[in-house]
Amino acid sequence: MRSDQDQPYDLMAYRPRQFEAGFAVEDPSWGPWSVTDPGAYAGWDVLVTANRGGHRADTSPDALTIRLHRPATLAVVWREGGSIPTWLQGWAEDPTRTVVTAGQTGTGPRRTFRKAFPAGEAVLGGPAQGTDGQRNTPWVLFAEANGQPSPAPAVPSGREAPRANETCPAWVHDQHVTAGP
Repeated sequence: MRSDQDQPYDLMAYRPRQFEAGFAVEDPSWGPWSVTDPGAYAGWDVLVTANRGGHRADTSPDALTIRLHRPATLAVVWREGGSIPTWLQGWAEDPTRTVVTAGQTGTGPRRTFRKAFPAGEAVLGGPAQGTDGQRNTPWVLFAEANGQPSPAPAVPSGREAPRANETCPAWVHDQHVTAGP
């Protein structure tokens, strides 16, 4: 998300296949948030967006651009009550597909919105666009075009499988090289 205050990339986190009960985020403004029930989104990838004052007040129509290399279904976990931003009104809300979270700004079900995207750019607006004030930034969830979680990458026979949020196995590390001057 764009901000005049700072570059938010250090405040964002992408977690493949980790949207599960117990998923926790240390929100820079509100402290810990956790997922107690991921609902229909269990196993989806999650992008935790920056959530400081300037990010919550963003009214731009193009606050976040995501480049998709293949068709995908995206879902937004709306972490607020009240009105939704203008750009989100074009997404489908399904009241049976809520996510339950716990955090300092409240515990309970959160509204979710879904939309299918082709390969290419998916553009999301600011959380305050067309609303009456600041809003927490949403969490963005990713699945395959059919709405199923992305499968884990294949692991060669006899090799250790990479584990989320841990140092990668040597066989993965050794595949990545750079050429110096």
